[in-house]
Amino acid sequence: MLVGYQSAAHAADAPPSLPQGIRPYRELYKNWDGAIVAAELWSYDVRNAQEVVTLANWAHANGWTIRARGYRHGWSPLTVAEGTPATAKVLLLNTTKHMDSCYMHGTTVVAQAGISMNSLVRHIADRKHGFTNMPAPGDVTVAGVLAVNGHGTALPARGEKRQQCATYGSLSNTVHALTAVVWDEASGKYTLKTFQRTDPEIGPFLTSMGRAFLTEVQLQTNPMEHYRCRTWTHISVRDLFAAPEKAGYWSLSSMIDRVGRVGLIWYTFTDKPWIQQWEVARRRPLVSRPTITPYNFPFADRLPSPVPELLGQVVAGNQHIAPAFGKAVYATTATSLTTTLARDMWARPTTSSTS
Repeated sequence: MLVGYQSAAHAADAPPSLPQGIRPYRELYKNWDGAIVAAELWSYDVRNAQEVVTLANWAHANGWTIRARGYRHGWSPLTVAEGTPATAKVLLLNTTKHMDSCYMHGTTVVAQAGISMNSLVRHIADRKHGFTNMPAPGDVTVAGVLAVNGHGTALPARGEKRQQCATYGSLSNTVHALTAVVWDEASGKYTLKTFQRTDPEIGPFLTSMGRAFLTEVQLQTNPMEHYRCRTWTHISVRDLFAAPEKAGYWSLSSMIDRVGRVGLIWYTFTDKPWIQQWEVARRRPLVSRPTITPYNFPFADRLPSPVPELLGQVVAGNQHIAPAFGKAVYATTATSLTTTLARDMWARPTTSSTS
């Protein structure tokens, strides 16, 4: 239950000595699939980077901890752990309400930490730009994606000519600069610091695992491309992961050589992964279904209940569910790819997911 907004001054167990104008509220913490549920923790819709700094210094002085809170689309306890009690001295700072703007500067996009990937990619797509690689879900913050080095490792195909300004790898690989809240030894306080890509100290912030607080990032974008996406569910793991001396047409190494961008989803207790190949194709092949909208795998992009919950139980350690769950999801995937005409599609990468 969401208790809603209430003044800290009227709550007996409210965080003490809060800076003027800070009014937290109690909110039940629950991640996207329900695998992590905590008590009604103190939360606050942080308004800007300087306010994050103010609260970091307040937390340090009062024995509290602040954590960035985005859309909670994850399984790992990077923000809070399962069963965290209401008495925990943790203040969750929701960045999605106010720290959610972005703008283009040449071929880079400057984005605040709480902007969703949906909004970010829509903004750059309107300006004919995109990313080579990014997570499929759009209801994640850009800072949350960078925290876990999402997603994948897109590579150029053998012989592919790199576009001007194009880059590969995960979204973290596109970072030109970022601003984070850091401890300043000289002043004995937290402050904001901007790190350039050439700064050796930027490394930990590119994959912080939730133990850093980013406020703004500058990301390299690519000129928008057309892509053909083909998917297969009939290739065995034996062929896919064959040793180099036995690798054939359907081996992962051969696929990467041909198209560069390959996605794999290997369901538990199955032997035929769901394979996605993303190939630059400036003209639509006659056999490919055209699409101009995101989320073309609705059975996977927006999992119907109770699939996320069951998946969360598997992740949480209920192993007895895994065999039946994996086989059921594989069967659903194989059937749905055919019935939704999603085995061969062609589109521009105009939003946060055509996958």
